[in-house]
Amino acid sequence: MNLMKRSLGLLTLSASVLFLNGANPRGATRAQMADHNSMTEAGETTQAKIARAMSVRPPTVAKTVNENVSGALLLSATSLSSPIARPEQTTDLSPLIADAMSAAPLYISKDATIMDWQMHTLRRGSTKWTCMPSRPAPSPNPMCGDSDTMQFFMDLKNGKKSKITHIGISYMLRGETAADFKDIRREKPPQGKDWYHAGPHVMLVFPAGSAKLLEGIPQDPSTGEPYIRPMPDGNAAILVLPVAKPLEEIRTIRPEEQNSKR
Repeated sequence: MNLMKRSLGLLTLSASVLFLNGANPRGATRAQMADHNSMTEAGETTQAKIARAMSVRPPTVAKTVNENVSGALLLSATSLSSPIARPEQTTDLSPLIADAMSAAPLYISKDATIMDWQMHTLRRGSTKWTCMPSRPAPSPNPMCGDSDTMQFFMDLKNGKKSKITHIGISYMLRGETAADFKDIRREKPPQGKDWYHAGPHVMLVFPAGSAKLLEGIPQDPSTGEPYIRPMPDGNAAILVLPVAKPLEEIRTIRPEEQNSKR
């Protein structure tokens, strides 16, 4: 008798479970939709992060660039795409790469590594040079530097006295527009002051022990003559060698262009 009661109890419980699942299929659907939405939101969040990382957009960039982004980055960008991704979430690296390359002569920048200012690699290169696109500012300010220059600025970013042992060389052939001449870390000008501008130039960074060699050089970027820019944390000043005045531009005239004008 007890065995029959237990069997009937189990049958009743099974029927109740089946009834509940059958009577409320929307509950299962909602659970599936919630999981799908969570996955979608996670994907969108990842894309949003990349979009923010690549959000630096220079005022003027070339519309096309003949260099290809590395296969690994293309694969990563493809894997983050989804059928429901909105157009504004897609990441086009070509403008950033073209802007970064414009900082130096093409024979320097064409094989350089391209990185953004969050130190993400946009394109792997095969030389000691690294080019970076413009920071947000009223005018373009991309830079291409050698390995010593990149180490110098990484140390500055981390608040350290740089331990480089060689002079570092970099190009800023589109000029520079920055927030504060005396504070390289500022992102916006101090209250009541405007952005400062420097013309297209070549820039040299020095080991900290070389600071005395730069004493007596002016600190005026407006004249078009060589000047130094002071650096924090006990680092030597940067020596800037302009090739044009602030807000002026230079361009390369190729041999075929020169021949066509004769």
